[in-house]
Amino acid sequence: MRSTFPILVILLVTGCGSPATSTPPRDRLVRVETTVPTVETFPIRVDLSATVEPLYRVDVCARVTGVVAEFFPANLDVGQRVAAGAPILRLDVPELDAQREQRKAALALAKDQVGQAKEAERVAEQEVIESEAQLKRYAADVKYRRLETKRVTELSAKGVIQPERVEEAERQLDVAEATADAARAAVDTKKVKRSSAGADRRTAESRVSVAAADLKTTEEMIALATIKAPPPSEGIPSLASNDVPSTYIVTRRNVDRGATVKDSAQTLLTLMQLETVRVLVDVSERDVPAVEELLRNSKNASSTEGNAVLTLPALREAPSHGVFRGRIARTAGVIDPTTRTMRTEIEFDNRRGDLRPGMFGTMTLTLGTRTNALILPSSSFVRRDSGPEVLVVDPSADNPARGVVRVVPVKIGYDDGRRVQVTAGLTGKERVIVRGNTPITTGDLVIPVESRLVTNGATKESSPNALRSKDR
Repeated sequence: MRSTFPILVILLVTGCGSPATSTPPRDRLVRVETTVPTVETFPIRVDLSATVEPLYRVDVCARVTGVVAEFFPANLDVGQRVAAGAPILRLDVPELDAQREQRKAALALAKDQVGQAKEAERVAEQEVIESEAQLKRYAADVKYRRLETKRVTELSAKGVIQPERVEEAERQLDVAEATADAARAAVDTKKVKRSSAGADRRTAESRVSVAAADLKTTEEMIALATIKAPPPSEGIPSLASNDVPSTYIVTRRNVDRGATVKDSAQTLLTLMQLETVRVLVDVSERDVPAVEELLRNSKNASSTEGNAVLTLPALREAPSHGVFRGRIARTAGVIDPTTRTMRTEIEFDNRRGDLRPGMFGTMTLTLGTRTNALILPSSSFVRRDSGPEVLVVDPSADNPARGVVRVVPVKIGYDDGRRVQVTAGLTGKERVIVRGNTPITTGDLVIPVESRLVTNGATKESSPNALRSKDR
């Protein structure tokens, strides 16, 4: 071992080949995808989640308690149509029937009492007339007795008749006056009785009015036991017919014959008008002016047709291919302070019956267009506090296949999520890096390659190797 160790050391130190030579490293440049801004007519579109809803829905409830007696027609069930204003269900209400008979009897009794009160008032009136006639007769007798007393007194003073005749005439005058006073009191009593009879008659007539109102209320409640579909006068105008709905479809039936209905809030049937359906969407605050402008410019039912396109994936295989065009019908007119959106209703003609409440899809609203717009993919932009920027590759002076990165601040217009309108900062001839978040800075030397991102369609994803490949 001792003799071998020096030899190994010498071999390791001297090596067994020629000395290695070092080579300088090659340049390793980043390849970046670039594109030139396109000039297009840029439609302003908004895609929103949408659910189809009926234009008019009615949850039919009972306003009186009772037992379900029959349907109209007898086999009424889900999916059948009913005419507006037509009876659809009747309840048996025995308590109300008994109450109606009781109130009919009360009304008849009140009418009899009115007849009796009128007769009593007539009798009292007659008694007043008779007592007034007697009072006139007694008043005439008083007048005669006064004249007789005066004549007798004058004759007695002349000695023609005896004084006893004067005393007798005065007694007869006193009796006549007392009788007249009694007749006058009788007249007053008869008048009071007549007034009382009149009050009794008016009270009886009031009882008739109350009894008649009670009977009418009961009859109206019994009439409510026959439930009808909403009449046309209470409907919402239909886009399809430009009129109120005339028929409804039964979409739910919650009771059968013989069921007891105790709660007025219980839903018995659900009716929907489906010739026209609507979709409710929440438009963002920035798009509200455009939506309101479309609504103001609408002159008829089809003037905004095509500004709203509903796409339903479930109907992709249907003849319509799941695409339906509607119109903006109305807006809430106010912004929800929580979501910063405004509720908007879009109506669709559904006379073919393709659209069904509950279907889910996408609502695309076309709010306007921008002509001669400079367009870039949305991935090209770098968002900073100072504003948006893009990375531009300027051709290298010594090698046109290479370029130098430059940061350009820009101003942007409408952004649909895939494409962005550039309103200032670019001429339209620059080569812009379509991946604005690429880890390069101003002055870096790069190799630009044609982008595989399509600005006017769907975006094709680029391979990470394409962005990080090196030039050797």
